[in-house]
Amino acid sequence: MAGKANEKKALILKARVEKELLSIRGVSGVDVGFQRKGGKPTKTIAIRVFVRPQERDQRDHLEGEVAKVVKGFPFDLVEERFEPLFGTRTTR
Repeated sequence: MAGKANEKKALILKARVEKELLSIRGVSGVDVGFQRKGGKPTKTIAIRVFVRPQERDQRDHLEGEVAKVVKGFPFDLVEERFEPLFGTRTTR
């Protein structure tokens, strides 16, 4: 799912759902990047949702909430603090 078309879809989706994702308790940032499996990047473009480190049951809840918002688009929960490199600050 790599490629310019999927990257564009991901950026459009991010712009559309970022505010809603940031309203979910525990979410600190949102960006677009390569999905990771087993700690290694894949070729799949995904919405990356940054969250505070979670207990397993809290992570399961967050995954369900994020899945409802992104409606089938690939996503990752990234358990680390979100620090944008440039542009508008989107963390809380």
